[in-house]
Amino acid sequence: MVVLPFWNGEGECFELEGFPDSFHDWTLTSGETPDDLRRSLLDAVETVMQASVVSTRCRAIDLNLTLEAVLESGATVIVRQNYPVEDPVQQAWKACKFDSEVAVLSFVARNTVVPVPQLLAVVRGTDLNFVVMNKMPGVTLMNSFSLLSTVLKEQIILSYAEVALELFRLAVPQKIGTITASGPDQSLELIPSVPDHADRVFDTLAEYIDHLFARKRQFRIANDGTSRSRAMETLDKLEAHTRVIVEHLTTPSFLRCALVHDDFHAGNILIDDSRGCITAVVDWEFHMTQPAILAVAYPSWLLYTGPEDPRFATPTFWWNESPKESTRLCQLYEEIMKSKDREYYAALVSGQNLRCIVRWLRAEMPDVGCDRLHRWMDSTFPSELKLG
Repeated sequence: MVVLPFWNGEGECFELEGFPDSFHDWTLTSGETPDDLRRSLLDAVETVMQASVVSTRCRAIDLNLTLEAVLESGATVIVRQNYPVEDPVQQAWKACKFDSEVAVLSFVARNTVVPVPQLLAVVRGTDLNFVVMNKMPGVTLMNSFSLLSTVLKEQIILSYAEVALELFRLAVPQKIGTITASGPDQSLELIPSVPDHADRVFDTLAEYIDHLFARKRQFRIANDGTSRSRAMETLDKLEAHTRVIVEHLTTPSFLRCALVHDDFHAGNILIDDSRGCITAVVDWEFHMTQPAILAVAYPSWLLYTGPEDPRFATPTFWWNESPKESTRLCQLYEEIMKSKDREYYAALVSGQNLRCIVRWLRAEMPDVGCDRLHRWMDSTFPSELKLG
């Protein structure tokens, strides 16, 4: 496993292991018998691909089982299985997530030059849902970016900007939700946002923000009555302030919806680390359309703002790049966008606080009493919000 530099909240650099290339390797000649679930998946893959699987590498085992499989022909494919669950509500959500990823991969491949995996097979069944895709070239950005030269890092930022603009300029339905396809012609439509577990498609930014606050109030924000009271007070004040921000967003270009890869982190980006370019954007199960003011973003692995600000982040958080270099590269990203697309640039610099608020509302890391959020609010809006 590769060893990489990571930075803690004090800005100190430590050498730590990167993301593993595989959680488990299997070969046909190893004598090891896959468990029943994996064996049934491999049997189904062999049927649809009309070739035997001779080895696998387990790439992910959390929400999905993701295997890199080598076929007897020598071809390497990626297999993603949507795990079945007993809870019917959760299973329905997972089915929507599965179908929407299939739809958006086809949509992006048809309408952009963003490098995404090609769907080779899609299998839907009562107990077995999976896709087979071609294996894209490159290494994960997470395991390589901090080791690159200054020139190659800058090339990656330029390549990232080009991908971001492809998505930003793509014509999509002008509401807030997740893309899917339906009917015999697989026509494009929106369903409630899968990443946000929404119950409807939102017509306006205000409706979407209301949903995020309502969902945050149901999350793990307290362990007793006192901490719950603190959390509710913080959220009430932030909601009132956010409502004012949203009411003043009247610029049409800020409210035009754009496609967002909602899991666009360094683990889902593959690069050519010799040329400094993005070779693939993978794992599209979390995506949605959002108003431009939210859809634009600085590269996520360089963030030192909002929940990722070391003053307010969880103690266990690690950064992929140093504070100084992250600041420099984010400034470079601004300059690139200013020269390439003024609408993107305007939304990028104007919406920083609102995007931080949304990241706080969607954050799943524990924040008992919303105390970390409270401190961020005090720091960010000292004159507007007096939180006591």
